Amino acid sequence: MGRIQGLTKYLDSPSSRAHWRDTKLSKCPIVLDGKCLVHHLPSDFDWKYGGQYPAIRDSLENLIKALLAQNVSPIHVVFDGVYQTDKMDMHKEIRQKIQDTILNELQGLDLDEYQKKNVRSPLVANTFHKVFKNYQSEGVRVYPADGDCYPLAVSLANTYDCYLVGDNSDYFITPLQKGYIPLSKLAWSQPGSPVIGRVFKRDSFIASLSKEPDLIYTIPALVGNDTLPNLVEETELKSLVRCYRGTLSEATIKFLQEKCHGELIGLKGQILSLANGLEVLKKFEQSFEKAKKKYNVNSLPFNYEEFKISIAFRSDNWKSIPQWIVQQYKEFMFSPSLLAVFISGVNLLNIIPDDCTTWSKPASMIISRPIRLVIYAVLRKGRYVTEIIRQGTKLLEDRIGRHGHMEIDVELEEMKLEQREKRRNIIYETLMCSSHALSLLEEEWHLPVASVIFWAKSAAIPRGDIYLKALVLSFAKCFHKSAATFTPAFSLEALHLYAQWQCVYYDAILLNQVLALPLPYLSPADLFDGKLVTYYSQMSHDKFRIILDNTSREILHLYTKILKTVNESI
Repeated sequence: MGRIQGLTKYLDSPSSRAHWRDTKLSKCPIVLDGKCLVHHLPSDFDWKYGGQYPAIRDSLENLIKALLAQNVSPIHVVFDGVYQTDKMDMHKEIRQKIQDTILNELQGLDLDEYQKKNVRSPLVANTFHKVFKNYQSEGVRVYPADGDCYPLAVSLANTYDCYLVGDNSDYFITPLQKGYIPLSKLAWSQPGSPVIGRVFKRDSFIASLSKEPDLIYTIPALVGNDTLPNLVEETELKSLVRCYRGTLSEATIKFLQEKCHGELIGLKGQILSLANGLEVLKKFEQSFEKAKKKYNVNSLPFNYEEFKISIAFRSDNWKSIPQWIVQQYKEFMFSPSLLAVFISGVNLLNIIPDDCTTWSKPASMIISRPIRLVIYAVLRKGRYVTEIIRQGTKLLEDRIGRHGHMEIDVELEEMKLEQREKRRNIIYETLMCSSHALSLLEEEWHLPVASVIFWAKSAAIPRGDIYLKALVLSFAKCFHKSAATFTPAFSLEALHLYAQWQCVYYDAILLNQVLALPLPYLSPADLFDGKLVTYYSQMSHDKFRIILDNTSREILHLYTKILKTVNESI
């Protein structure tokens, strides 16, 4: 869902205070828009260190525990699914803006907090998945949408009479039975303390506009969103609306209230007063009808049994999606990006916080392309895949024709029935190691440690290198939840190298999903703290030895076992 320019800022202003009421959340269900949690969960995260996943986990767990302690349950969490191809240009533009933010931040330019929060570390969603899975038995339910999560979130909220918590101005326009609470207006501290939400009073806002309830839909119809054009800026309406001060939405609202007298007929009269009024009126009426259809959601009640067995997409050659994928997808264990590759053959890769100021360094996602080639070989069987990947500071399309460096003789439809050992061996071979090499470790460690082996070989990290030892010690410390808090000096080299490892682990997790989950795997929060690993990587070998000498026996044993496995394989 796109943003309605300036609407949130206007409704946050003192003049809109009457459109809000405070409520204490207790003994009620709730719907959370998962996308806003990924980007705007309150905490002190700094992507320049590559990802503070233990802190991200702890922040999310604190929210869930605070809600559950107030008997707020079930907690319905909704995530976006596959991006629609007709919105691909918009999503590419969003990713380019994120890339520009990374470059500007690394160059020391001033950025606002909202821009900074749009950048996220690559393994956040995987961290969230593990947290939500841990709380399933306590009433947390996750719903991956077929596409945009907006209609699903609204359907859930209205079916179960829930408050909807999100961070999207489109929810201000939508009729919600219980009400909308922006994440920024949800206050909680420790479990047991009250959870206070500031609820948007849509009826009050409508009354301030007009006696005509439908006039609220003229705001997105005039200002635009991700599917509607910005008629104010693109037509002569600008000469009427921009007479008023404020954001685009604020000026539009004042125009509707004062010049149009809060009436649809008054708005149409103002449009017809323009030199090309008939043409503009036609565009407005088209946008207005689309806005009413989009926001005035009168959908059927949510049906969970139908939700978990159906999916709205077919592949581009009309091949049905295998049922095991549908099931795994609905259980939040098959990434939407994989489904997009299967459906359309397009992989819009994540924008990874990385060193994009050193032109000689390739983007970190390049290192794990051999893993993706195997994924494409399974999902696409000889057909092309288009990767949209960063090169330098721009996003470029790269058509991939070579589908895998090994022959995959397993049909996708039969993947779930294939022997687990065979599927595991595909992962080991792809990650340039063997099951024998990993035999010292419990199976949950195979995927993360194999990803370190692949990373070390591909990035030419030698045995004994401080970057390698720092990463392994981070694994051991985070696994035992004993990672101390450090704020090291920022390092472009550390950012780049550990971004590469994260890309490898990210794609290894996706390969595991494509092969119907033959391996368990650990949460990134059990492995990697960007500040901690950067701090260790800046030590001399002597200082690092002192750290090891003062490490508990349990952590040192795990560190030694992992490092031995990696060293014997590179």
